[in-house]
Amino acid sequence: MNIIWTSIILFCFIFSLFTNNFNYLFNALFDVPENALKLLISIGGLIIIYNGIFQIAIDCKLIKKISFVFKPILKKIYKINNEDVLELLCANFAANLLGLGAASTPIALKALQLIDNKKVINKFICMNVSCFTIFPFTILTLRNKFNGINNFKIWILIIVITFLTSLFSILICNIGDKKCFISLVQCL
Repeated sequence: MNIIWTSIILFCFIFSLFTNNFNYLFNALFDVPENALKLLISIGGLIIIYNGIFQIAIDCKLIKKISFVFKPILKKIYKINNEDVLELLCANFAANLLGLGAASTPIALKALQLIDNKKVINKFICMNVSCFTIFPFTILTLRNKFNGINNFKIWILIIVITFLTSLFSILICNIGDKKCFISLVQCL
C-alpha cells in the first residue's frame, strides 16, 4: 500500500511541475486536513444521528413490530428456526431497509456469531451486501449535502437495483437447491 500511495504522490508532484500547477498542489496539500476533518464530522454526525434513531426504534420495540412482518419471509429465505438469530436477522434487514448500513453492521456481526450453518452464513452475507433498501436515508442525505441532483430518480433506482440484487443473491445462494424457484415464489 505504501508503494501505491508513494507512486500517486510522486505522480501528482511531477505532473504539477510539468503543467505549471505546483502552487495549486502546494495549496491543496494544506487544505486536505481541513476538508477531511469537515467531511469526517459531517458523515460521522450523520452516522451517529441515524444510529441513535435506529437505537431508539429498537428500544421502543418498533423494530420488533417491523420484524413481525418480515420474520416469516426471512424464515423461508434462511430456513432457520432459532428465534434469537431470526430477531437479529430481522433487525439487520430493517436497518438495511431504512438504508442505515452503519447501524446494521453491529447487528450483522452478532447474528454471524450465532449462526452455525455455513449455507445460512453465505446467504446472510450475500443478502447483507445486496441489502434491499426502500428508504436510503444515508445516501440521500449525503447527496443532498453535496448538492446532488435528481434525488428522487436516484431513490427510485436504488429501490429497484437493491431489490434486483437481493433477488439475484437469493437465487445464487439457492442455485444448488431444487426448490429454488418454489421457495423464491413463496418468499414473495
